[in-house]
Amino acid sequence: MAPLSGIIAQTTTDAKADFYPARQVLAAEGFDPVYGARPLKRVIQRKIENELAMRFLQGEFGEGATVKVDAAPTGDLVFAPVGVREPVAV
Repeated sequence: MAPLSGIIAQTTTDAKADFYPARQVLAAEGFDPVYGARPLKRVIQRKIENELAMRFLQGEFGEGATVKVDAAPTGDLVFAPVGVREPVAV
């Protein structure tokens, strides 16, 4: 899961994602008995990367935000900001 954090960090300065609670949902949807974990990459792209990108573009999460990705009882992923950081002057 580290590569996703790396992608987020490259596209948004100091952004972090905590998505440990959602691993069960991703593993269940990303595993196929025939193909193994191959579909996992597409599930991560669709459920996390695309959703985070849209929310960053819509301004829901600002630069430097830490986002917690949790799993709802329905199996949906829930994105929530964790704390608010003030921008650092450079």
